[in-house]
Order: sequence, then structure tokens, then C-alpha cells
Amino acid sequence: MRWCARTIVQLHCALWASRPQLKRDRLDSTHMIQLSLLEQDILGDMASDSHGVGELVGFIRSANPFFNNGEIFRELYDLLDRWIARGWLQLRPSLAYPTDLKSIDELLPFLNRVGPDAMDIDSNAVLPEVDLTDQAFVDVEWLRGAV
Repeated sequence: MRWCARTIVQLHCALWASRPQLKRDRLDSTHMIQLSLLEQDILGDMASDSHGVGELVGFIRSANPFFNNGEIFRELYDLLDRWIARGWLQLRPSLAYPTDLKSIDELLPFLNRVGPDAMDIDSNAVLPEVDLTDQAFVDVEWLRGAV
């Protein structure tokens, strides 16, 4: 005797699987940007005002007191690279930190020119001032309440 339940189950599963799946919109998803504690600290501080890149060096130095200038430079460069790619930073014209930079896209090449020696506490390098863009406040939900 032939057993038919298998065919029915397969047909049922085939019909069930053919239904369109509902897609979650971005707000309902569990996707969150992973931020290090250092990034969270800097973002929280920058939410209220702009900062010189030298101040960001200070954050990195405080979080990693045994880093040498090369390691601080790499950490700063990587952080700025991520945030610029996300659209989170813009240059801020400043009398305190005057530079010839015209856009945020010029910041990383500028840092490559000044190099790790600019990270030194005794350096006279003039580092520009940066500010968070509106995109940072959109992407990092907890920042919205920080202003």
C-alpha cells in the first residue's frame, strides 16, 4: 500500500514556502553600527561641539596610555577613515586651527603628509577642527538625546 502523506506534506511545504516573505525596514532591524568604547566616548563629547583633530588624539592617548605616536596615528587614521566613509564628519572653519583644507576628503591625505610625528605632545603641527554631521545623529540613535 502506498503512503500518500509524504506527497501532501511536500505540497503543503511547497505552497507555504512560495509565499512572499515580509521584509523588515531598517528601523525594525537589529542591525546596529558597532562602536568601540573609545568611539562612543568621542561621539558623546562631539555631540555638543566641534573638536580639533588634536583633541581626538588626546582621547586616543588617554584610552591607550602606552601607545607610541605611530600607534596613535594608526588608531586616529582608522577612526577618521570609518567616520568619513559613513558621512559623519565635516571640516569646521576655525580661527584656532586654521588650515588650507577645503573638504573632509582632504583630511586623510593631510594626515599622511604630517605623519605620526604630528601626534606628539610637543608637536607644533596645526591640525584642523572637525564636527559631526547630521548623518551621525541619524545613524547613532543615542546621540539624538545627547544634544
